[in-house]
Amino acid sequence: MVTELGKGAGIKIMDSSTICDTRMVEFLKNTADKNKIKWQPEILPAGGTDTAGIQRNGKSGSIAGAISIPTDTSIKSLKWLTKRISRTALTSW
Repeated sequence: MVTELGKGAGIKIMDSSTICDTRMVEFLKNTADKNKIKWQPEILPAGGTDTAGIQRNGKSGSIAGAISIPTDTSIKSLKWLTKRISRTALTSW
């Protein structure tokens, strides 16, 4: 589940480099609910964050989680990339 604009902060469940500890996920969900903060689950099929590195830190690792703020930057980047690919394809024929 990639996050969507307007549906609240993203609470990371997993991405390609980490699976968040359920205790951290529950803590973040409960904290958001208690403070009336809209949230949505974040499951990224590709990419990752520093969460994986934090989990592996130290001798026994650590509990880690992440909160993301959805933006339209990735949507704009995707539109730009699509246009760029289309132009490149047209000019290479």
